[in-house]
Amino acid sequence: MSAAYARALNSPYKVFLAAFIISLPVTNAFAWSIWLPLPLSVIFAFLVLYIAEILYSRRVANLFGTFGDTLLLAFLVSLYIASSINIDAFAIKQFNHLLSYTVVIGAYYFGAMILTRRAKVGLNEIIFWITVAVIFASVFGIVEFAGKNIFNYDVDPMIPRNVGTRYNPTYAGVVVRARAFMSESGNFALFLELFAPLVIAHWFGTGRKVLGGILSLVVMTALVTTFSAAAVAGLSFGMMFALIVYLATVFASMKISRSGLKTLILCLFGVALLAIMVARNMDSDFVSGITSKLTFSYSSVDDPESRLARWRAVLPFIAEHPVFGLGPGGFLGSDGSGQGIVSWWLQIIVEGGLVSAALFFSFYVSVFIKALRIRGIRKYAYIISLGAGAVHYSVISDYWLPWIWFLFVVITMESRQSGVGRLGVDVSGKNGTARQHI
Repeated sequence: MSAAYARALNSPYKVFLAAFIISLPVTNAFAWSIWLPLPLSVIFAFLVLYIAEILYSRRVANLFGTFGDTLLLAFLVSLYIASSINIDAFAIKQFNHLLSYTVVIGAYYFGAMILTRRAKVGLNEIIFWITVAVIFASVFGIVEFAGKNIFNYDVDPMIPRNVGTRYNPTYAGVVVRARAFMSESGNFALFLELFAPLVIAHWFGTGRKVLGGILSLVVMTALVTTFSAAAVAGLSFGMMFALIVYLATVFASMKISRSGLKTLILCLFGVALLAIMVARNMDSDFVSGITSKLTFSYSSVDDPESRLARWRAVLPFIAEHPVFGLGPGGFLGSDGSGQGIVSWWLQIIVEGGLVSAALFFSFYVSVFIKALRIRGIRKYAYIISLGAGAVHYSVISDYWLPWIWFLFVVITMESRQSGVGRLGVDVSGKNGTARQHI
C-alpha cells in the first residue's frame, strides 16, 4: 500500500474514532434498533472501510498484540465450548447471547483497538474526545433532571428512542432520576464512573486546573442526578483502592512531593467530611435510600424480582455445572422464568463455569496490572475506574455496553507509551502544545 494511500485513509479513520468516542454515551437514544446503538453503528461502518483496505492491500495486521488479548479470545472460545456442551438445551435465546458476546468483544474491544491504531492519534486527542462525551452526557443529564423535577418539562419526547420513551423512576418517592442518553440511570452513572476520573485527572495533570475543577463540578452534579447506590459503592471502593496504591508507592520510595502531600491530605479530609455528613443524615430519606440498597435491606430474598432472589436461584445450577456452565443465556432457558441474573460476574460463572470465570478474571487483572505500571496521575484514575466498574458490574449484567471495553483499550494504549514523561505526556511539541506518542 502506497504512502499516499495510507495518508488518504488516515483522515476518515480519525473521523470514525472521534465519532465513536463522542457517541459512547448514546447507547439508547438515536439508535437504529435496540440491537444497533450508535457506537456500534460507527464501529461497523469503520470495519467495512477496514475490510476494503485489507482486500486492497492484501495484508492483515496482527490483532493480538498482548497476552491480555489472548486471554480475552480464550474467554470467548470457552463460551462457545460451553454452548456446544449444552447443545440440547440451546435455543434461539441462548444463541442470541453467544452472538452478543461475539459482537461486543469483536467490535467494542478488538474493533476499537484496530481503530485507535489505524487512526494514528495520540492519547491526548483521545482523552479530549472522551472529555467532550462526558460533558455532553453530563450536561444533558442535568438538564433532563432539572426539567423533570424543577421546571415540569420532560425532554424525553425530544429524544428518539426505540423503547422507553417514558422513563420516570423516582428516588425516595420524591425526585425523578436522570438517565441522559442511556436506557436507565444506573447505566448513566456507570458511564461517568468509568470515564470521569480519567478526564478529570488528565486536565488537572496537564495544568488545566480551572477546566479540571469545572469538569469535577459538572460530573459530580450529574452523578447526583442518577441517585445510583452502585455508583456510591463503586467509586468509594475505587478511590480507596487508588489511595492504598498511592500510599504503598509513597512508602516504597520513602518520599512524597509537596503537591502529593496536599493531595493526600485533601483526600483524607474529604473522606472524613463525607463520613460525618452520612452519619449526621442517616435518618434522611435520601441517605437511607442509598444505604438500604447497599445493604440489600430494601428487598426480600423471597421476592422473585429482587437481586438476592435471582442470585440465590442460580446457585444450584453452578453446583450442577461447575466447569463449563450452561452456556451464554443458558440460565434463562433452564430457569424458565426469563429473568436475568443481574450480576455480570455471577452470570459469567453460570454461563461459562469456572473456566470462563478464570479466563475473564485473568484478563481483568492483566488490564489492572497494566494500569499499575503506568506513570503519572492517570494511573490512579484508571485504578478508580477499574475498581468502580468491578463493583458496579456485580449488581448489573449489561456487558453489551461499550464503555468498559473501550476503557480496556485506552489503558492498553497508554501502557505502551507510559515511559514518556512524568504524566505519560511529551510536551515538546511546537507552541508548547502537548503531544502524545504511541
